[in-house]
Amino acid sequence: MPKEIFENSITAQERILNEKNAENKNREKDPGLEVERIEFNSGIKMFLKGYNHPQKGCPTIEALVAINLVKRFSLELIKLLGIFLLLKPITTVIKSYNRCLWPITSEFILKYEFLTPVAQEIYNIVLSILTDLNVPIEEASKTSKLIAHVVQYDQAYRFRIQDLATETTKEQLANPCKELIRLLELNRQRDYKEVSDKIKKIGKLITFALYIPKVNRIFRNAIQQCKLEKMQFDTDDRYWASKQTDYRYFGK
Repeated sequence: MPKEIFENSITAQERILNEKNAENKNREKDPGLEVERIEFNSGIKMFLKGYNHPQKGCPTIEALVAINLVKRFSLELIKLLGIFLLLKPITTVIKSYNRCLWPITSEFILKYEFLTPVAQEIYNIVLSILTDLNVPIEEASKTSKLIAHVVQYDQAYRFRIQDLATETTKEQLANPCKELIRLLELNRQRDYKEVSDKIKKIGKLITFALYIPKVNRIFRNAIQQCKLEKMQFDTDDRYWASKQTDYRYFGK
């Protein structure tokens, strides 16, 4: 992966060369997943031999390890966040979150133009919400990038978000509590229990927060400003989602 696509181009990027050894091992297990070429013209697109459509993004082994820590930490934080926010202002929570996770992941943060469309929009939505909650822009941007890169590097989560986004509209999201409850039930029907339970925890926290009038207004504003179509399936995404077996995409 060229250093130029990363936001923080530092010497530690050389560790990405270790990806080659892991890639060779994976090819021995599944020779069908052989990279033909990678394009960086509009985002990142990886073309695999024998497949008709490119995959968006190209996660390295090192980036996945770092992002999995972000995901694990985020899920654990959600269990405590409701109580913690009653004791500490949100800026303090965000700063603590960033101090824990930014040093681990900063070298894998891509420049905005190389994110997948859905990751770009997740970044925009989270940034809009946090800045409207008066979180300083530098801290809000770091948190938004961390969350966006979970979606960027974790294809399974990215496809699940796109599946649900494809099932809704901005008009339906004008009543966010009702619509999120409906989408969470849709995910439960289509997903297997372990992942569905994780998504349900996140959904419950968001739904609970939306009963606060200020948060509800800020969330609705962020959704109305976002480009929902960037979070929905396009032709390439539908092709790769149709090949997944761990989730009933499109309800099939």
